Amino acid sequence: IVSLGGGAATGLGKALRLELDLPSAAVPTTYAASEQTNIWGISSDGDKETGRDDRVRPDRVVYDPALSRALPLPLSVQSLLNAMAHPVSALSTGELDDEDVALRAITRAYDAARALVLDPHDEDARRLALEATALAGRVLDTGALGAHHKRVHALGGAHDLPHAGLHSILLVQTVAELEP
Repeated sequence: IVSLGGGAATGLGKALRLELDLPSAAVPTTYAASEQTNIWGISSDGDKETGRDDRVRPDRVVYDPALSRALPLPLSVQSLLNAMAHPVSALSTGELDDEDVALRAITRAYDAARALVLDPHDEDARRLALEATALAGRVLDTGALGAHHKRVHALGGAHDLPHAGLHSILLVQTVAELEP
């Protein structure tokens, strides 16, 4: 199974892995980071069922900055904020084993988003975005997700809203809640 594309392609690859015992590879073209994880989700009739199962984690993940060149700037930034939301959400639980990885993921995602806003064709920014993605995926795979992530899934599932965009919008509120 080879999934090439964004979150929907990755999700389909994982759904197939739940049913079929086949090798798999993910080649993401966005930055959300779920390709690194054992998290799966299947939507049907307005409901979304999610879970964790090590069988769905791809055997290989291939990151190629050239594959994200055509990603429109608004989607690039939303996708990076989606990746950033995962370590922010995990940090909010107070249960994260390696906060340093989460903080590096957040910093790299922010730096990449800022660089892409200044120059959407910046290859170094695309590489930095993929570094942020890989780190965010590690956090997402091992950390518990906080209220932010649960809100995104509840609102997105109930109102058929785009996942990355919803993360982007709600992230400011979540960060404000974390402030001492």
